[in-house]
Amino acid sequence: MGRLLGLGCSAVLLSFLAVGGAQADVVSGNELWDNCQDSNKLQFCNGYILGAAQAYSITRPMKSQPFFCLSPEVQDQQVLDVVTTYLREHPEKRQWPGPTLIIFALGEKFPCNQGRQ
Repeated sequence: MGRLLGLGCSAVLLSFLAVGGAQADVVSGNELWDNCQDSNKLQFCNGYILGAAQAYSITRPMKSQPFFCLSPEVQDQQVLDVVTTYLREHPEKRQWPGPTLIIFALGEKFPCNQGRQ
């Protein structure tokens, strides 16, 4: 995944670090959806989605079964399309944390095959 993914991962990780000892406010699915619909906030939306996907991929415990598997051929725009489509099609879940919805969306469209992680 490309340059946007690296920028997104950095943005998400920096947002966690900036909070320090305080409890981090997690972006809800509603907030994420609203940002994705606002052309002035689209960069935040894209960075958040790609960053959360990357952060999950690198922080998942090695022995746990991953929720999703992205092959090297998957483009950033595909990830963005899958997640925003999931948010549009599941308004009843948008009160859930944004990272949770991102993982569910990617797990639905990019499930892991046995032997491939």
